[in-house]
Amino acid sequence: MMEPVKRKYRLGLLGFLNALPLVHRLRDREEVEAVWDTPRPLTEMLKRGELDAAITSSYAYAAKLRSVISDLCIACEGRVVTVMLYANCTLDEIQTVEEDPASLTSNALTRIIFDERKQRVHFTPTLNYSTPLPANTARVLIGDANFHPPMPYEQVFDLAAVIWELYRLPCVFALWQGKAGVDGKLVKLIENAFAEVEENWDSLYAFAEKEWDVPPPAIRDYFQNVLHYRLTDKDREFLDFFRKKVHDLGLVW
Repeated sequence: MMEPVKRKYRLGLLGFLNALPLVHRLRDREEVEAVWDTPRPLTEMLKRGELDAAITSSYAYAAKLRSVISDLCIACEGRVVTVMLYANCTLDEIQTVEEDPASLTSNALTRIIFDERKQRVHFTPTLNYSTPLPANTARVLIGDANFHPPMPYEQVFDLAAVIWELYRLPCVFALWQGKAGVDGKLVKLIENAFAEVEENWDSLYAFAEKEWDVPPPAIRDYFQNVLHYRLTDKDREFLDFFRKKVHDLGLVW
């Protein structure tokens, strides 16, 4: 008698270090068809219905594109380390911001910050991450490149630290999101994968130290002291705030 074929779930996964605890134990599951990309393309695929679920931009939640299917997330309070704004001048002197084309949430947060500061700034996409920064220009950079910034700079601002200073709120950068009424077996698969990581963080650290060019103490600090992976009440407060700001500032596309 033939074994029934297990359904494959098409999941959007982030390859950044910050997402590793959420995706590490999913990468080799036979039930998973992994689609690896950055937040913006994954959000677009999710919007088009090409994925069953994705760990992707909080912007998708704020813009009401998809439903949150788990309280697993990528969040921080006070600093994030891998979502930064680089410049050769002070915040007050910034006139142009080059946004990261891979990002949605971080670009939106940058616009929220300058709106709160009542500072008129021109926003444009980054064309080349490694080119020197023009005068009075800042550049948003998300992801692992922040461990080894590709451009020279004099000032760097951690976006989560700026949000904390302005609003005393944490930041939620990504969430597990999918269609409303998503298969309960899929949610269980996602939860179990993270539970396996929680049972053996040392195994995750060893994998990260092998695959990422980041000093081991920095990896452990990042996971132990910077990030958290379950939504808190304050995180939910941030998401409500973020959703309102995204709509108030006309950032929905």
